Amino acid sequence: MSKFSTVDHEGIVKKNSNEFVVVQITSKAVCLGCHAEGVCAMSGKKDKTIDIVGNYNLKEGDSVIVQMDKSLGFSAVILGYLIPFIIVITTLVVFLALKFKDNGQIDAITAATISSRAFCDAVQRAIVH
Repeated sequence: MSKFSTVDHEGIVKKNSNEFVVVQITSKAVCLGCHAEGVCAMSGKKDKTIDIVGNYNLKEGDSVIVQMDKSLGFSAVILGYLIPFIIVITTLVVFLALKFKDNGQIDAITAATISSRAFCDAVQRAIVH
């Protein structure tokens, strides 16, 4: 793998079992230049602990380099932000299309004191204006 298609983090093995390895990683200034800094779990804090699934021949205290493919960061953004956004917008459009007659009652679907119809009307007015 090319150095430009991966993100590397140096770490220290904290625990090793037959099923996974726990590695403690300390962020460095290199995280500041990464395009995924805002959504990456590795940025923002100084020390992180990650679990790596698999059986590796390592001891506690060993120094390791954890390598992640940059495309996994894009996949995480899509799964964590884009898909939920699409679900919310689709739900909103469905509620607008169905035009429920709820008389302002508490909706079992939203479990909120404001009805889903009142919310959809407000959003529709905001979009039109």
